[in-house]
Amino acid sequence: MSLPGESYRSFSKLLAAAKKMGVKVALNPSMGHIIHGRRELLHLLPDISFLVLNESEASALTGVSFKKAEAVFKKLDKLMPGIVAVTSGPAGVTVSDGKFVYRAGIFKEKKLVDRTGAGDAFGSGFVAG
Repeated sequence: MSLPGESYRSFSKLLAAAKKMGVKVALNPSMGHIIHGRRELLHLLPDISFLVLNESEASALTGVSFKKAEAVFKKLDKLMPGIVAVTSGPAGVTVSDGKFVYRAGIFKEKKLVDRTGAGDAFGSGFVAG
């Protein structure tokens, strides 16, 4: 799903209702969402409580190379009031709460068959607490 058109309008209405009820909203957009709906996503960020991205998605959304991670987080912190988590595969995760930036590594890897879904699983656990 890309965000332009009816999808964007529907998501905007859901966000407005969530905000009115005091419900926090997490967003984990795919690269496709960012490529095809970047402008719309940027417009929604002020109402997002948790944003989970990987390095490539963070760079595409901000227009800043993740080689300049500090600049990526500064830009995201200006765009939204919530918590931003950027996964970096085997290098772990970097998280910003708008005041501080935190970094965490990963546990020693076991023999892996496939990493598919690892970032999604992390994001779900992170948001759930």
